Amino acid sequence: MMGLQKGKKNELSMISISILYTSHIRKIRMRDISEIYDISKSTASGYVDNLEKKDMSSVKKVNMINVIFTLNLLKKEKDG
Repeated sequence: MMGLQKGKKNELSMISISILYTSHIRKIRMRDISEIYDISKSTASGYVDNLEKKDMSSVKKVNMINVIFTLNLLKKEKDG
């Protein structure tokens, strides 16, 4: 289809919104995200990376295996 961009990253997908909601309720690991939404770990990382780029999340590495995803609702105000 003309004009349709696959993988467009400027809007939040339903999975991204659901990840934000789940992380608001509790801390969530990347492994949990991949199991809950039946996606690969690399795809889960892609969703979280996209949320990080939008400054809507932060990731805290616990060890080499586990990564905990936490919600960042506070936006930083730009000096201007």
